[in-house]
Amino acid sequence: TIILTIDEARLPPGYRVGVIPSWTVNIADDDRTVSFSKATSTINEATMSEDTVEVQVRPPLPAGSQIRFTGDILYGGSGNINIPIRISDTAPPEDIVAHYHIVQRDNSNYYVTLSANRDNNSQQDTVTFTIDENNLPAGFVVGAIPTWTTTVIDADQ
Repeated sequence: TIILTIDEARLPPGYRVGVIPSWTVNIADDDRTVSFSKATSTINEATMSEDTVEVQVRPPLPAGSQIRFTGDILYGGSGNINIPIRISDTAPPEDIVAHYHIVQRDNSNYYVTLSANRDNNSQQDTVTFTIDENNLPAGFVVGAIPTWTTTVIDADQ
């Protein structure tokens, strides 16, 4: 929003403010934001618990639109809008710390559920999902929460 206001006190002698002393312009942003619904969470390896986060697209996509996730997190379907998400975790390659699945709720919300698996080490691990800002399609920007980090509490500690 831009507001221009005539400062009557600074007008030259003989000038006065007219009927409309200010002008307001609202600039509509037509980019869609992609964001996680939360930044952190915890799941427990001992109880094989899981946690869910939403990947939110705002404003909502038109009816019938589908997103396809690419990068390290893959969600196929017939979507023609590719949202790249990268995954990193602190577990050694031989350990499978967690697995995920994605469900589409509507045109603006996707659920990513992360489930803990038992592994062979005794360290606490983290799994981080990051929206790849550099490879978003035109018209999309990263929203308020671009990264979701889940701490996997180890059963062997």
